[in-house]
Amino acid sequence: MISYSYIYGGIKVNSREVEKKLNLYPLNLKFYGKIILPNSEDVADETREFTQEDLDMLKKTIILRKLDVSIIDIKRLYKRARTLNEIVQRQLKTIEENMNELNGSKKLCKKIISENLTMESLDADKILDMIEKDEKKGKKYFDIEEDYIYEQSKVFDSMAKYKKYEKKLRKLQMLVLGGLLSFILIMFGTFCFFDMIIYGRLDMFENVSLTIIFAMVDWLIMQAYRTETKRDTPTVLAYVVNFILVIAAIGGYNYTKIISNENAPIDSNVLKMSVKKEIMDLTKEKYKDKDRNLVYAQGHKIVASEIKDEKIYAYVLVKFGTFEKVGKKQCKSVDITTEPITFVFYNVKNSWGIYDFDELKENELPEEHNIYQNVDYNHRYITEQINKYCK
Repeated sequence: MISYSYIYGGIKVNSREVEKKLNLYPLNLKFYGKIILPNSEDVADETREFTQEDLDMLKKTIILRKLDVSIIDIKRLYKRARTLNEIVQRQLKTIEENMNELNGSKKLCKKIISENLTMESLDADKILDMIEKDEKKGKKYFDIEEDYIYEQSKVFDSMAKYKKYEKKLRKLQMLVLGGLLSFILIMFGTFCFFDMIIYGRLDMFENVSLTIIFAMVDWLIMQAYRTETKRDTPTVLAYVVNFILVIAAIGGYNYTKIISNENAPIDSNVLKMSVKKEIMDLTKEKYKDKDRNLVYAQGHKIVASEIKDEKIYAYVLVKFGTFEKVGKKQCKSVDITTEPITFVFYNVKNSWGIYDFDELKENELPEEHNIYQNVDYNHRYITEQINKYCK
């Protein structure tokens, strides 16, 4: 077990602080750490504390990589399989050889610039002849013989790496997908919970729509967080805070909805659409065995409405049932019902823009509206509504 010491004047240093002090990206710290540090499996853990020795090894590794020393040679150095002098001497020789290879290319670049050559004026035969003579004299140009090998090796390397990590990648993808789906289901469940507790009914369309919107907004916020912090994976704390904020936002949305509904007056146009829908639903239920040649139709008049106990009461005179088409714009009664009905709605508009239905009371009007009990249901206002269904 590592005994973690204090560094930088007795202050503990974790992964995030090391990234800042050494100007390392999280993935580079994880990559170097797995190669050179003991107990490297927890390098990516933000809570890990680095010793002075860990920090020195990381700094030396950065210097060696700046010299383009390979990871294999760096591992040999830490295992005492090679000395620093041996490695650097060999690297110096490699650098000098690479610089010599550039001399011929450097000369050709200067020639093209000095003569202001274009693709049209470039004499390919003359230039290739010059390159051939220079190479025979020992001057170096970039070697293009293995270009195709390099391109193929990149493809095969990527395939090999994918196969090597295929199982891990699939597990990670399944884990991420499972977490994302669980989070979305929790959001959806929260919307449904508020619906049942506050309104006593479910509006599935609204809940699905809001879940999608909240999930997209939350995804954009988390992407911004990753960009700002330069982290590929947010911390557990970030996920927890994000979850709490999302649930709080859903609660805030529902609270705002409750307050706005409590103080909202009756919207007459919305009430008309709501009443019309419920009458047609009642008609189809009551006359569900109608002849296929007949049509459902209804006509109504809302004589009064009021809000009681946070619900909307609409007092309506209704004529509804099955009708036969007569001519182009007229309906003839076949089997009908005429009666006053009290419709009760929640003072909440659903996702379809109408009031949520609670209950209806047939042949019932408040005492103060009993004067409408003997109304003429063949009044022109009601008849015109019915005839629209027979056009």
